[in-house]
Amino acid sequence: MEQADPWSEPFDENVVRLSLRDLLQNTSYGVLYLAWDGDRSVAYLAICFDYSLEYRGKGIDELFVEASHRGQGIGSGLLDLAETVSREHSAHFLRLEVSHGNPTIQLYRGVAASITSVTS
Repeated sequence: MEQADPWSEPFDENVVRLSLRDLLQNTSYGVLYLAWDGDRSVAYLAICFDYSLEYRGKGIDELFVEASHRGQGIGSGLLDLAETVSREHSAHFLRLEVSHGNPTIQLYRGVAASITSVTS
């Protein structure tokens, strides 16, 4: 997990480990994908499934590409994958939230036309 992102919540490794374990053990919570360079993971995408009586949505909970692999289309490819996976899971929308000041917001707005809202 990327610890350098400027979140308002402090990074708590134990909470993240427990949440990740729950996600991996229960696919009704969502799905996780890794991008590999040889035998090393260099990016990941976590899509979490929302439930509401009014809608069925999917949210990109985490999208991270290592700095050394940015600018190679990996993030764009993962956004395309998020769109495909969300459709396969009957999502009515796909949501992405971006932290304030994140320079990749333009990438998200330009690549992911099917994302209904990009908020920062």
